[in-house]
Amino acid sequence: MRSQEFNIHFRHRGKKPDLVDELISKSKNPEFLEIASFKKAEFQISQGNYLEGVNLYKKFVSNYPESKFLPKVYYELGRAYELMGRNFEAMEIYKSLIVKYPLNEFSQSALLRLGWMKYNSGEFAEAIEHLGKIETRAKFYDEVLYLMGLNYFSLGDTANALRKFREVISGFQTSDFADRARVKSAEILLNYDKIDDAVEILKPVILHRATDEVSAQAQYLYAESFFKLGNVDEAILQFLRVRYLYGEYVNFLPMAYYRIAQCYEIKGDYAKAGHFLNELLKMNISDEMRSKVIEKLEQLKTKITG
Repeated sequence: MRSQEFNIHFRHRGKKPDLVDELISKSKNPEFLEIASFKKAEFQISQGNYLEGVNLYKKFVSNYPESKFLPKVYYELGRAYELMGRNFEAMEIYKSLIVKYPLNEFSQSALLRLGWMKYNSGEFAEAIEHLGKIETRAKFYDEVLYLMGLNYFSLGDTANALRKFREVISGFQTSDFADRARVKSAEILLNYDKIDDAVEILKPVILHRATDEVSAQAQYLYAESFFKLGNVDEAILQFLRVRYLYGEYVNFLPMAYYRIAQCYEIKGDYAKAGHFLNELLKMNISDEMRSKVIEKLEQLKTKITG
């Protein structure tokens, strides 16, 4: 039975592992036995039974030391350790996979996982080193370039960060990571007051991306661009879009409300400014933000009373 045939059987019977064991015991096909063995492990992982899955992957390695599926099994074993929060074991598995099968697609994926793990642990230079070993023909190379950009950004090297983000955007224009690169690029450009450039780079995300956290951040930065340009009417309109279109993404709402209040303050409409600040106080905000809002409300009271 081939892999595709097994997948059909497994979908129908995989929720009952004893039936899968029955299939395995009756099969005389060596390849089927291998496929069934790692599918059992995959199933346990999908059910959250990580330790059982790990043990099944280890059993596969022991039982089938010459299997063509070993690179995949090693990679999935590393992912299982990651899910368990056992990052040291995951890294060791990935490194072993890379040494044993340096040109295999799963070794390339393992290098990417090492890149993310090093990035998340703050080891940015090491992350870049791992990512630099991935072949440009890798099907996930847009993610590689984006992650390299994040690491350069975290190191304070904004020039190389922008360079990597531009490579993602130019080489993979419609990919998810191209949109993410546009947003990070805009963040950098705004910090350097290159506001018109930020506006232009955000437009494809604003216009074409479905509603999610990336497009919510893009909308916030788009509004922030107009605020920095001094176009308060357009800024209000764009910050209100954050409120009405992306209200579920609460990370961006507090600053959007604060900016709207600032815009109305600039326009001299202190009552509306106060309204948005009072609405902001009802949100779950940090103590620092709360103090900032209260201070702004006191300033508005002074302006109103003259």
